[in-house]
Amino acid sequence: MNQYNGKVNIMGPNIATQFSMMDRIPVNTNTNYQNVLAGNFERSKLSDTYFSKTNIELIQNSIRKGVYDKSNQRILIDKQTEDQVVLVMRSMYLQYSKNLDINIPKQIEELNNHVLNYCIPSVYNEAVSYLKYKEDASSMHKPMQHPIYSNKKNKTLEQKFGF
Repeated sequence: MNQYNGKVNIMGPNIATQFSMMDRIPVNTNTNYQNVLAGNFERSKLSDTYFSKTNIELIQNSIRKGVYDKSNQRILIDKQTEDQVVLVMRSMYLQYSKNLDINIPKQIEELNNHVLNYCIPSVYNEAVSYLKYKEDASSMHKPMQHPIYSNKKNKTLEQKFGF
């Protein structure tokens, strides 16, 4: 018997409509995040290294690994939207950066840890919620059984006067 008996079965991919839902506008992947701090801070070696493509890629892979480990190797996610990751990175940079010219790798490691401590639980919870939503949308609800009267002695509450 098919356990997914709801109105819509979204548990498995529908190959026929998978490509028709894709956006036909090509995505511009040449985004430069070097001026992400414009108006707040000046560019520095720390900000250039922190917002570099290699560090963004490192954070993306760390988020994927963190969610995979947190789910006990059950949930494998794709890369997150780069704009969203950079938005979180910018927030953590503005909150926690020391802006020192010394020991830049250590500062970047600390900032990356702040980003990961924020992103991994959030992405994990969203993935679990999405999987539960897919399961709920694909299966019909089961009505509750009728209640059963279990009191055979017909006891009632005694009325006590006073407190």
